[in-house]
Amino acid sequence: MKKLIVFIGIINLCAGLVFAEDAQQSFEEKHQDKDVIFLEYGETIKVREDWSYRREEHKKLKIIKEEARSMGEIPIPYDKERDRIVEISAYTTTPDGKKHRYTKTNDISPYASYPIYSNAMVKMVTMPEVNVGSVIEYKVVIESRGSQIKNAFWEELSLTSNVPAKLFKITLILPKKLDIQYKEFNLNHKPKITQNHTTITYAWEIADVYDERKAEDYVPPPRVEDWMEGVEFSSIKSWKDISRWYYALVQKNLKITPDIEAMAEKAIVGKVALKDKARSILEYIQDNFRYVSMSLGPYSLEPHPTDQVFKNKYGDCKDLSLLCVAMLKVAGIDSNIALFRDEFSITDPRHDLPIPALFDHAIVSVKDEKGGSFYVDPQLKGYDIEEYPLYYQNAYTFVITADGGKFERLPMFPEERAYARRDINTVINSDGSALSEVTSLWSLDTSIETREQLKSLDNTQKEDFYQRLNAMLSDGGEVLERRWENFDARYGRLKSYIKVRRRDAYLVSDDMIILDVAGYQREIEFTKDKRENPIFYPGDTCDESVAAYQVPKGFRVLSLPKDFEKDIGFLSIKREYKRDKDKVTIREVTRQKRIEIPSEEYPRVKEFFDKLPSETQQRIVLRRTKSWRQKLKEIWAIIKQ
Repeated sequence: MKKLIVFIGIINLCAGLVFAEDAQQSFEEKHQDKDVIFLEYGETIKVREDWSYRREEHKKLKIIKEEARSMGEIPIPYDKERDRIVEISAYTTTPDGKKHRYTKTNDISPYASYPIYSNAMVKMVTMPEVNVGSVIEYKVVIESRGSQIKNAFWEELSLTSNVPAKLFKITLILPKKLDIQYKEFNLNHKPKITQNHTTITYAWEIADVYDERKAEDYVPPPRVEDWMEGVEFSSIKSWKDISRWYYALVQKNLKITPDIEAMAEKAIVGKVALKDKARSILEYIQDNFRYVSMSLGPYSLEPHPTDQVFKNKYGDCKDLSLLCVAMLKVAGIDSNIALFRDEFSITDPRHDLPIPALFDHAIVSVKDEKGGSFYVDPQLKGYDIEEYPLYYQNAYTFVITADGGKFERLPMFPEERAYARRDINTVINSDGSALSEVTSLWSLDTSIETREQLKSLDNTQKEDFYQRLNAMLSDGGEVLERRWENFDARYGRLKSYIKVRRRDAYLVSDDMIILDVAGYQREIEFTKDKRENPIFYPGDTCDESVAAYQVPKGFRVLSLPKDFEKDIGFLSIKREYKRDKDKVTIREVTRQKRIEIPSEEYPRVKEFFDKLPSETQQRIVLRRTKSWRQKLKEIWAIIKQ
């Protein structure tokens, strides 16, 4: 909601010819390069005093390019227990002016294989004649009994669009009696507020809405000062109220049956340390339960009873997290459900109105023996206790407790967390052939992803994977030996070894062998002339490479590059050369740091990356040594001249 900014195109009349031409352009002409445009984007929500509400959506869009023809299927999500679709009006108007009514509707259950989620439905509306130039217009009216939280209503509204909208209309009609809070975020377009003796209405009608900014990589996470244009409504008075409500749901659905108790006790047999017990319980859940992806939303907040989840052997994040809490309780370990959102998805939720749907995931906060706590997530296969994917770093959490909950953040990860290393030992022969041994310590995330991926492949697929990996690591050479370390382990980093023979590894010319040391490729993101956002890398990482070359017999090192160190703040590169008799070693360390560089400094960053490929492309020159007879011949030839 706060991620995009709407820009209202206001055309100023000027005497210049260019501006006069711009002013004559229609909305469609201005956006003819887009796939689709909204001629109208409208929504009206009317809340009643019993907390039920009526939602009306009216959308009118035009197909500009072939790529948008897929919009012939209109999905309407709803909850069959709480929602009732009372009206659907939809038709396509073709360029010849003819109207074609929708051909059919079809109710689809996205979770048909999982009965406990059967209330989540999607009604698909199939539209005819969806071609370039066609206009799709539809109206949907849904009557809802309200949210899962009794006597509560909340809504997030974004006054932004990354699809051009000719007319943007939003209306909320709220009973005064319900005392629903309202909060603005950097509004350029204030609502028209009207009241009568029972209701208060917020209405926006904005022309020519479109965010024209291009997406950029390396942008900072959302911050308060960067909030995008939008508003929030919530009847919930505080986050403490959300915690108390959710804590009551946890207690209601935390059912420890004899089967759950027996399985938890079996899982922790022989374990003494708290983290060892917690790990065993997580492994049991990961190995025996299927995960169903269902984000937290208006109708998917309450976890299912743990006895039901245990019996069905599947669940979404909150179901599996609550089962984890139940089994930890059997093991004598205190824990709480924690709502979760990664740091790049939201701003600090303490600045928002109390809206539970700001969080889209649930994990578990576990109390340790020393009075502290750590997080576990039943979904994180391959990650050991207190190991998390990189995108979990600095994520926001709201821990559900009996006394009102608390906001926390996941930790920042140290550089060692994302460390990777590669050691290459190459013996070069005088004819330019070479034998290389490459030992790689993989990064934690890549290790886990690769291990899990390979587990899902059959033997044929695995062999294909190995062949592609060989081709990547061997640089076209003949693989003589390959092995993995820690591949069958549940946790930890992979370590791989490959031995490769390359017959024409290096060109021998004029009694010289050239070893090219590759330069750094420039980042495409930093080739642009201008940049709008600050430059930001989210974490601290380190990659190290040590390459040792055995100089062939009869050759010597004629030229060795100088060491260098380059640093632009969020990226530093250090390369060192060492010569020891007949061996040359290159040590290279690349670091990325969590640091923000203002957009005003972009020219300096661009210049750094412009020069980086040429400044880091180097070469080592080996030359054949000459015998004393060859040297005498050369001297004699010079004398004769």
